[in-house]
Amino acid sequence: YVFDTSEITLDKNYTCDDGFYAGGITISKQITIDGKGHTISGLYGVSDTEMGLFTATANTTVIQNLKVTNSYFESSVNGLGAIAGGGLGTFKNIYAEAILVGTGGDSAGAVGGIVGEAEATKGTALTIENCWSNCQINVDGKRVGGILGSGNASVVIVSIKHCLNTGTLTHTST
Repeated sequence: YVFDTSEITLDKNYTCDDGFYAGGITISKQITIDGKGHTISGLYGVSDTEMGLFTATANTTVIQNLKVTNSYFESSVNGLGAIAGGGLGTFKNIYAEAILVGTGGDSAGAVGGIVGEAEATKGTALTIENCWSNCQINVDGKRVGGILGSGNASVVIVSIKHCLNTGTLTHTST
């Protein structure tokens, strides 16, 4: 699904029963998603594509004031995060508590609690600010982090400020 609006505001807490599902949501234009402190919980997704609440986000995306809890995401490719598999734009005031499993070996290592991989597009930016990851991350690839799994600093400007990881990182060598 691709959003065709400039702003989305959550009006309550949501679960999978309310129509939310993991992955498949791609944001490719300027948009602000303000969770207003609400929670999306119980997401489950297993895929061979980028995975998270959002598959990918654009350079002009703002996602803020949101909680994702009690969720499970698994992928065999690069880009696995509780909020976004492939992320650009701004993520602020976010809490994530999920189990993240990266199963593709070294070719699928970009796993992070908030964002899996900063998409490598020249001149773009990723800002993660005031975020807390309490994710259980299990990966058999190389690139993993409590907040961000991987960022290509030669083409993407990455800024991580005032973030906390209290989750676990487990690497299984293959």
